Amino acid sequence: MIMYEDDAVVLDDSGVTIKHYHRPGRPRHISYADVMSAELISLGFATGRYQLIGFSPGRPRHFFHWDHKRSTKRRGVSLDIGRWRRLAITPDDPDVVIGFIQDRSGATRREHS
Repeated sequence: MIMYEDDAVVLDDSGVTIKHYHRPGRPRHISYADVMSAELISLGFATGRYQLIGFSPGRPRHFFHWDHKRSTKRRGVSLDIGRWRRLAITPDDPDVVIGFIQDRSGATRREHS
């Protein structure tokens, strides 16, 4: 059952699906069991707001999925899945997404600027 969906992500019973991970139309699914922590991150000029895809100079540990609407967003969600690189997702409603992820995975929730 789908609990949340927008242009960037889908949250269902099994995990988080990033709709356009490497490029448009290439999804990536992350199981809730694989999420160690989730945190809200602010998006700015050098910290990913204008990064179409890939790594941002201001956030070298984060990989940003393809999101053509990211420049209109102020916050995102960082997912720690046990690797040095973290996944940065930019849902339309990051508060709702991080709440679902925390409830389903038991991940810690932190807020980071």
